[in-house]
Amino acid sequence: LDTGDYGLYWEHYVLNELLAQNQDWSIRYWRDKQDREVDFVVVRRGRPPIALECKWSDKNISSKNAAAFLARYPDAEYHFVVREPSQKRGGKLDVLSLDECMAKLLA
Repeated sequence: LDTGDYGLYWEHYVLNELLAQNQDWSIRYWRDKQDREVDFVVVRRGRPPIALECKWSDKNISSKNAAAFLARYPDAEYHFVVREPSQKRGGKLDVLSLDECMAKLLA
């Protein structure tokens, strides 16, 4: 496998897990006019949306897209879903493993 494709494979794996865990969630994608985007936005009835940005590594995480999304949806949460996180942030903007992300979504 080309290492440049790992991020794409990881994003697809995360989507598969989201779909497998709960089929009642609405899973969407978000992009604004400045081409800032979010990989997945999980919408659950009666609860604020949760934005998920999938990253193979947490070494080059940028909060630019998160800031744009949270400005538009201030009640939302925004999480980076990383294969092996080495940093934690906390609050609305957090770096999570896939297991941690699923536990948060299922809570």
